[in-house]
Amino acid sequence: MERRLKKWKDGNLNDLVLEGRAIQQRLPKSNPRKAKEKLARSFANLMFAGKCKAALDLLSNGDKGGILHLEDPSDPNTPGSPSVRDVLISKHPTGHSANVNCILPVAPSEAHPVIFESIDAKAIRSATMRITGSAGPSGLDAHDWRRL
Repeated sequence: MERRLKKWKDGNLNDLVLEGRAIQQRLPKSNPRKAKEKLARSFANLMFAGKCKAALDLLSNGDKGGILHLEDPSDPNTPGSPSVRDVLISKHPTGHSANVNCILPVAPSEAHPVIFESIDAKAIRSATMRITGSAGPSGLDAHDWRRL
């Protein structure tokens, strides 16, 4: 590093450029086809493991982007683009009243208290060890629950 800084201070930029080119020529060549296959395999493995969020993050190259504010433009690179709020509103259909024919007139049946007597620590652990899937409101996926 000191050698390179000395070349920089001395104004010997040609040597620095030649050294950079020599380093780049020795770097392994990336194969776009193999990179796509690796990405597809990693994505599939994450999806099969029930880690949907991690799989989608992999596709977006880990770009977190941050929180979108409702009044910000939806595309900051395009002047006059609609706000984030307008784009979200356009994606949701208008609400309608429920059709009376679709609603069952039957009241839900009460669960007998004996059902809840069989729920103990062993039953909860057994159910937890069998679940699969991605994270819910708690932020923990099935693998995290099994680990806990």
